[in-house]
Formats: sequence, C-alpha cells, structure tokens
Amino acid sequence: MNVLIVDDHPVVVEYLRNAAARAVPGAVVRIAGDLDAAFASMRDSPAELVMLDLGLPGCGGVESLLRFRREFPDTRVVVISSEDQRNSVRGCLALGAAGFIPKSAGPKAMVSALRIVAGGGRYIPPEALGEDSGAPGASASGRGTGTG
Repeated sequence: MNVLIVDDHPVVVEYLRNAAARAVPGAVVRIAGDLDAAFASMRDSPAELVMLDLGLPGCGGVESLLRFRREFPDTRVVVISSEDQRNSVRGCLALGAAGFIPKSAGPKAMVSALRIVAGGGRYIPPEALGEDSGAPGASASGRGTGTG
C-alpha cells in the first residue's frame, strides 16, 4: 500500500511515518509538505491512503480536504489535525474524509485508527460521537470507533 503524509512539521511527520509503518507493514510512505507537493506526488504515483493535516500553509482548514476530494475522489483521506472539536470532526467526515485522527491521539490509538482506515473502514474519534449519538460500537475506552 502507498501512503502519503501531507504535513509541514518535521516532528509530526516522523511520528506519523512511524505510526503508518506500524499500522500498515510494508507500506511505501511518502511525505509532502504542502498541498501542491501532495498533488504532484499523487499524479506521479497515486497513494491509496492520504494522511492530511488541515493546518497547511496557504490552504488551511477544510479547503485542503475539499480540494483533495475533488482532485482524487477515490483516494481514502484521513484527516490528522490538532483541531478536534466535535463540529470540525463531523464536518470533515461529512465532506468525505475516511476518518479523523486528532494529533493528540497516543501512539496506540493512532496506529489502531490508521489500521481501521487502511483496511477500508472509517475511524471516528469518540469525542465526535458525543453523548447524544447513541451510536452502536462507540468506545468508552478512548480508542475510537471503526465502521466499515
């Protein structure tokens, strides 16, 4: 599997690279520091899974997700963001993200979430479910919910 990490912070990139390698053994992991580099990389060698930071310079917020979904509609995009408010998470999922992983997720949670998304499921962090959702399979353990 080809994985593309789109983030501009070297420390975060290294953390995400390690998590992707653990979640998807044998994956080819590439890095892009901005959206233009990500698009060029995808045109050169498409990735099956994209880990997209919403805080990219020049194209922050959900606009980067929207542009990615328009350009590569069949690619699984998981949002990786420090913004983890319920409305932001739900908004990204409604716009076609295959999952939303807060940057505050611990290593085990990050790897588990990536496994779910790489396996074709959808990762929803427990914070996004809220008390009012009553969603089946919601995890009280803080590891999130995978659907597929």
